[in-house]
Amino acid sequence: MAGLAEQVLSRSPEKFSLAGFSMGGHVAMEIMRRAPHRVKRLALIDTRADVDSPERLRLRERDARLVQD
Repeated sequence: MAGLAEQVLSRSPEKFSLAGFSMGGHVAMEIMRRAPHRVKRLALIDTRADVDSPERLRLRERDARLVQD
């Protein structure tokens, strides 16, 4: 998520509105951790904000690798 958040931040204007759907919501939350002063509005759609179990984290990381390939 950190790498995806950095990519978004490097390509975004100084202030912007942000929406994240599903896994994109996790990227949006990472963006908020890194640069909350840049985000004017935030929408999280169909995103869980609780801590992932070790198994869920493993699956999420696998899915992220599949998307990047």
